[in-house]
Amino acid sequence: MTDGPVRAITHAGGRTYIGGEFTRVGKRTGPGVVMSPSGALRPFPQVVGGDVRAAISDGSGGWYIGGTFTSVGGHARIGLAHVNADGSVDPAFRPKALTAQNRPAEVNVLLLDRSNDVLYVGGLFWQIDEEPHQNVAALRPGDGAPIPEFGTLTLCNPSQQPACLPAVHSLDVAHVNLPVTVSGSPTSRPQPLLFLGGTFTQLGPADPLIELHGVGVAWGVGAVDSTNSPLTGRPISTWKPAVGLGASGGVVGAGVHDVEAGGPVAENATDTMLAVYLSGWNKPTATADRRPLLRAYQFRITNRTTRAVNADTRFGSWGTTEPSAATGACTECAVRAIELVEPPAPNPAGKKWLYFGGDFTHVAGSVPAAKLGRIDAIPNASVTTFAATATAVGAGASAPVRSLAWSPGDPSTLLAGGLFAEGVVALDTNPPHAARSAPSWEAPRTDTSVDALAHDSTASAIYAGGDFRSVDSRNRAGLAAFDSAGQLVDGWAPIVSGPPGDPPLVHSLAASNSTLYVGGRFSHVAGEPRRSLAGVDASSGAATSFNPSPAADDGAEDVLALSLAGTTLYVGGAFDSIGGHDRANLAALDAGSGAATGWNPGAQGLGAQVHAVLPACGQVYVGGRFNRAGGQERANVAAIDPATSAATGWNPDADAPVLALARYGPTIYAGGLFGRIGEAARQKVAGLSAAGGHATAFNPAINAQTVGASVRALAVSDSAVYLGGRFANVRDEPRANLASADPSQGTPTAWNPAADATVYALALGDGAVYAGGTFESLGAAANRGLAAFGSGAGSPFSGDACLGTSGSSDSDTGLSELPAPTAGGTPPPPANAKSAPPAQVSAVAVTPPRLRMGARPLTIRFTLSRAARVRLRFERRVVGRCPRRRGARNDRRRRCVRYVRFAEVVRRGKRGRNRVSFRGQRVRQRRLVRGRYRVKIATLPLTRGSSVLSAKFEVVSARRR
Repeated sequence: MTDGPVRAITHAGGRTYIGGEFTRVGKRTGPGVVMSPSGALRPFPQVVGGDVRAAISDGSGGWYIGGTFTSVGGHARIGLAHVNADGSVDPAFRPKALTAQNRPAEVNVLLLDRSNDVLYVGGLFWQIDEEPHQNVAALRPGDGAPIPEFGTLTLCNPSQQPACLPAVHSLDVAHVNLPVTVSGSPTSRPQPLLFLGGTFTQLGPADPLIELHGVGVAWGVGAVDSTNSPLTGRPISTWKPAVGLGASGGVVGAGVHDVEAGGPVAENATDTMLAVYLSGWNKPTATADRRPLLRAYQFRITNRTTRAVNADTRFGSWGTTEPSAATGACTECAVRAIELVEPPAPNPAGKKWLYFGGDFTHVAGSVPAAKLGRIDAIPNASVTTFAATATAVGAGASAPVRSLAWSPGDPSTLLAGGLFAEGVVALDTNPPHAARSAPSWEAPRTDTSVDALAHDSTASAIYAGGDFRSVDSRNRAGLAAFDSAGQLVDGWAPIVSGPPGDPPLVHSLAASNSTLYVGGRFSHVAGEPRRSLAGVDASSGAATSFNPSPAADDGAEDVLALSLAGTTLYVGGAFDSIGGHDRANLAALDAGSGAATGWNPGAQGLGAQVHAVLPACGQVYVGGRFNRAGGQERANVAAIDPATSAATGWNPDADAPVLALARYGPTIYAGGLFGRIGEAARQKVAGLSAAGGHATAFNPAINAQTVGASVRALAVSDSAVYLGGRFANVRDEPRANLASADPSQGTPTAWNPAADATVYALALGDGAVYAGGTFESLGAAANRGLAAFGSGAGSPFSGDACLGTSGSSDSDTGLSELPAPTAGGTPPPPANAKSAPPAQVSAVAVTPPRLRMGARPLTIRFTLSRAARVRLRFERRVVGRCPRRRGARNDRRRRCVRYVRFAEVVRRGKRGRNRVSFRGQRVRQRRLVRGRYRVKIATLPLTRGSSVLSAKFEVVSARRR
C-alpha cells in the first residue's frame, strides 16, 4: 500500500513499476500489528471489521486487544481478543462487547491487574456476553468471562439524559495497604483502587448516581473493608475532581483521555496519600473553545480503618501548568497521553517526571512545548523545558501526539505515536532530549540480524540463521529457508528458542543432502531440547536425533563454526565438552550419531573461542581467539592433523583473532581483526600459502581507520573472493561492508553493493551470492538482513589444486577426503617442538568445594610441570544483564551468567603438587562473601604457550545451631 495516490503503472521484466504522489510503500497489515523495538513487524493475525484501539501484553509474549473489530485471524471476535505469543488466536478467550443504542461497541482501554488476575475493560458498550456492563467491566484473563463480584458501574442514566453516550478512555489501578480482619485477627492487605477517565458525568450502581466530570474511582476486584467484607466495584463518592463543567442535556464540558495513579507518596498509621494525574480537554463555558487539560490531585484516605476519602484536593502549584491552546478555535486541543517515570540516578527525594503529549504549543502559557512536554511532578510541579519535541522529528505544528509509551528494554527512550508522517518517533528522555533514530516501517525481510548462511545444492535452497523472529512478517524464529527465487519455503519452520530471558542465536550452519546442522546459543529446536547444536531435517524441519549437547563451565556454551567433511562434522566455538567427551572449543563429531571422535586438539587461552573451521588440503585449518592449539603455541590460527590431533608446522601467527577462513587452490584466505599475519602486514584479510603459511600477494588492504574494522565472512568463487564485515574501503576504493576482489592480488572489482551495516555471513550457490547481516539497505535498495545478488557471481570454487601440501585432492564439494580421526590419547608433539616448553598447570582442585563461613580454610591445590610463579585469579559468579557490545547487531540487552574479577594473588610454586590456603575466607583484604566463585590459575609470565586451568567452589552461610 502507498501513502498517496498512484498515477501510473507499468510492468516489464517480471517487475511492476508505479508512480504517483506517494512517499512510502509498505506491506498492508490491517489495524493490528506487533513491532520489535527496531520497528520490524512480527507475526500477528489479520484484524478486520474495525479498529484496534487498545492493546496490552499478557506477560507471556502475547497480547490482549480491544477495539471495534469483528474478526481476528479468521475467528469471530467482537471487540475483544487474545493473541498468543506465536500469533495464533486464543480459542478460550471469547468475550463479546455488544452494541449500545444500536451503535458499534467500542473498547478503548485495557488494564491487566496481574496481582489479582483481573483484566479491566473500558470503552463504549452496554453488555459483555449479554450481561449488563456499561462501559467498564472486569474479566477473567483466561476465558474472558465477566467477574460477577464487580457488578455494573453505571456512567449515566438514559432516562434522565437521553442523549448521553458516556465512554471510558483510560483506566489505572493503584494498590494501597489497608487494615482488614481475617479470622478475627487484624492484618494488612493491598487493596486495589480503580481510577477511570472518560467523557461521563455520573458514576454509580443505581440511583442516585454520583455527579462527576470525566473522572472517578471505584474499589477494584479483591477490595474488602476492615471486616473483610467485599467492596469490589463500589464507587467512591467523596472524590470528585472539578476538571470541568457539565452542561445541560448531557453535553460534557470536560473529557479525560488519560489518568495515571502515581502510587503512594505519603503513608502513616492513619493516612495514605496518592498523586493522581489527569489529562484531557476542558471547556470553561458552553461557548468557549476547547482547552488542553493537565492537572494533578491528591487522593487521600484520611482514615485507613473506615476508608474515608478526602474530597477534591488539587495540588496547588499545578494551577499554572495547564497547556495553552493555539489562537482561535481548536478541535484537537487536548492532552491525550501522560507517562510518569523516575529520572536517571541520582534521584533525591523520590523525584518523578511527567511527560505529556497532545495538541498544544505552550505549557504554563509561556514555556514552549509543541505537542510534547515534561513537568517535574514530585515533589513539586515546576515546569521544565523539553527541547526536542515531536516537531523537531517531523511531527509538524498540525500533528497531535496521541499516545506515549516506553521502549521495551530501554527506560531512557520514549516512543510517541500520532498523526505525523513517521507514525512513531523515538526520543531520548535524557538531556538534551535528542531524537533517536526513528524505527523503519518498511516491509522487512528479517526483523533482525542474519548471522549464518548455508547453501544446499541438491535442494537448491539457502538456509539463514540468526537472532530474527520473523521473515516477511511470517513466524521464523532463528532459522529460515529460501528457494532459488528468493521465496520463503512454506511449511519449513523449525522454531529456535532459548531459555527465559535469553533470546536464541544461530551463529553457524552446515548443510548436507538431508540434514541441516545448526550451531549457536539456544535451548530448543523445533520443540525438542537441543543445547546450542542440533540437526534439522531438510525436508520437514523436524529435529533429528543428532544431539551432541555442548556445555561450558560458565553455562554460556556457543557453537560458532561448523564444517562438514564426509561423515565428520567439525565444530568450533566456546565449550568445554561435547558429544559426551571433554573438548576445549574444538571437536570432531560423527555426523550421524553426534558422538565425539578421538580427535582432540583443543584450542586454549584466556577467553578462547574458535570462529572458523576449514577442512582442506589434508589438514583442518582453524581460526579464532586462542594461543594454543593441537598441543603447540599457535596465535589465533592453526592447522591440525586430522589423524593425530597435533598441530602441523603451518603457523601464520596472527596478532588478533581470525574470524573467517576460505580456500582457493593452494591459498587459504583469512579474515578477522588482525593487522599482521603470515610474517607480513595485512589489514583484516590475507591470503596464506596452504603449504607454508606465509602471506601471499593477495592484499585488499582494508582501511583500519574504520571504527571496529573487520572481515567476518569470506566466500570464494572461480573468479573472485567475496568479503563481508565492517569496513569502508578496499585499497582506497569505497566499498561499504561488502566487496569482491581478484583471488591473486586482492584488487577490488567493480562489484559494489554498499551495505549500510555489518555483513556477518556469505554463501555462494546457483550462480548467486547470498549475504546476511544487520544491514537495512544496499545502496538505494531496501534489504533488511538478507540479500541475494543475481547470476554472474560465479560458482563456488571447486578446484583440486593443493600444491605443496599433503593429503589427497579435493572432492567436488571443495573439501578434502580426510583420513578418519584416530581414537584416544594426547597427540605426540611434532618434531619441531621447543626443547624447553614453558611451565604448565596440569591440575587444579579446591577443597572444600562448599565452604561454610567460619569453617575450615579454603585450600587450592595445583600441579606444575616445573617450578614457576603462578597467578591465582578469583572470580565471582554474577547473573545480570550482559554488557552491550558495539554495533547494531547487539541492539538489545540479555540476561546472562558471567564471572567478574574478585581478587588476585601471585605465589611461587614448585615442580609437582602445590597447595595454597586462605584462612578466614579472605583473599588479600577481600572477604569471600556468600555466592559462587571460580579460581583460574596460570603460570607467569603469561605467554602464548601458557595453560590456564580453573576450578569452581561455593561459599554458603554458616549453619545455625
